[in-house]
Amino acid sequence: MEVRIVKQDGGAGFLSKVSGVLFGIFLTSIIFAFSIRILEETGIYIGLAFTALIVVLGFLKTKSKSTTRMIIWGIAVTVVAGTILYFVGMAIISEMLKDF
Repeated sequence: MEVRIVKQDGGAGFLSKVSGVLFGIFLTSIIFAFSIRILEETGIYIGLAFTALIVVLGFLKTKSKSTTRMIIWGIAVTVVAGTILYFVGMAIISEMLKDF
């Protein structure tokens, strides 16, 4: 009886994927916090442009199913969700202020 151990190239495990996405969210928060702190209102747009650049380059330069790709996914999801919530929030606030 012979036992063979074969290493499969399956990418990152579940825990690595989850922690990668959470780390991506953390990085996005830090980028936006510093850009808003330093550049105030303009920092929102600079932070958005910087994270969009990171996402595009990250998807182009990383391997599929890697932990680094999961970090990029975390950044991408945070930017997209933040942008959508920003515009929805502005629409709600403008509707509320119409009555005044």
